Amino acid sequence: MGKKYFRSIKKVLDEDLIFPYSGGLCEPDFEQKRNLAILEVLRRIPEKDYQELVKIDDEGLFRWFILHYEEFALCYPFPITHPEEPFKNLIKKARAEVLYLSPRLENQDIKIVITIIAHELAHIFLRHKTSIGEDYEVQENEAWGLINKWGFEKELKKYNIFRKRKVNHGSL
Repeated sequence: MGKKYFRSIKKVLDEDLIFPYSGGLCEPDFEQKRNLAILEVLRRIPEKDYQELVKIDDEGLFRWFILHYEEFALCYPFPITHPEEPFKNLIKKARAEVLYLSPRLENQDIKIVITIIAHELAHIFLRHKTSIGEDYEVQENEAWGLINKWGFEKELKKYNIFRKRKVNHGSL
């Protein structure tokens, strides 16, 4: 079964405004694998789930943070997207949801980059808390299951081989 696209490049880039432009100041560099992979993922997510991600983005509930490969550092303001919450007998501080894509991804196979981006967007779609705790494994499994449902089976298979090789070599 081949890849299934639910929307055009033009729709993702020009109409829905979910694609991460660098502060809206310049055109995305499509020689960077991260941008190609983001476009691929956003075109392949089924329509209902994609519209929910567009809504989450429109509400400002997450922000992309993608440094150009040549940039060493950047100071960038992120609005607070989640208020303080009670947590046991503590208060969880207000926070921003930021999807950071490392420049190191440029050194990976495009299928690995696509899998990683789809997985992180799945966490956003599922409105998972970005913390490591008792729900971590449950949330990870939900995100992997969702990207499989979205149609990224081939990429996920390649990612699992990559991850197994990295774990066996002590790189992860």
